[in-house]
Amino acid sequence: LYAIIWSLPSEEDGWTLLLVLKAINDNQSASRFTLRVSDQIEVLDEDELITDDNNYLYMQVEGSYDDKFIVTVISETGEIQVFPPFEFLR
Repeated sequence: LYAIIWSLPSEEDGWTLLLVLKAINDNQSASRFTLRVSDQIEVLDEDELITDDNNYLYMQVEGSYDDKFIVTVISETGEIQVFPPFEFLR
């Protein structure tokens, strides 16, 4: 998982989080991963990556400087990886 954060133009007063998920698959069978982004209240976006070829999954969310985004990756076997909240520090 790659995460890139940047500030929006000053008139918009916020920030953007861009996530890129690429699964490294050692075997030849396809795997499925779910990428989920939430704030403190609700799920903002969710999508699946199937690793049957050289695929990437991109996801982008925007928020105010007070927002924190929680990123979760779920494997098809049910393993869950929750990352520490992403936030913009000024």
